[in-house]
Amino acid sequence: MVRMYSFDFSLRMFDPKKYELKVSTTILCYNEKLENRVLKPSSEKDIEEDDNIAFDEEFSNMLLLTFADLIHGEFQGKMRVYDIPEDALYISKVYNVEVDGKKIQMVKIYKKLNDKIDILYNERLPELQSIIKRVQRIKELTGLSENDIQDILG
Repeated sequence: MVRMYSFDFSLRMFDPKKYELKVSTTILCYNEKLENRVLKPSSEKDIEEDDNIAFDEEFSNMLLLTFADLIHGEFQGKMRVYDIPEDALYISKVYNVEVDGKKIQMVKIYKKLNDKIDILYNERLPELQSIIKRVQRIKELTGLSENDIQDILG
């Protein structure tokens, strides 16, 4: 069985720059008919030091944030594990990000082949494109309808 993880957390930083960040994640999967469903976590735990590699893989490119940043600020959060259904073709991680009160939705889309998951589409906060370009690119890669993509991106 293939598993994925997500992190929901809040962080207050004071050095080198003062800011607040909150992230919550929703995971959806799509089968071959492109029908979607929201996945529920199979387990959950507090974020710990042993989670540093997984955390960095998730956020170092996307938010330019590492586990080292967490431990140098005030943070609290959860790591959740999800069992990916056998019939999943695409998986989307929808990130509700709040930076200093400004809310943004970001997404990563994965393609599942057998027991392997590859990143198909990945957004980065410093280079976030317009909603129109994001929808167009995701549609090209997945074949999802514009309405489904709009639902993902909020």
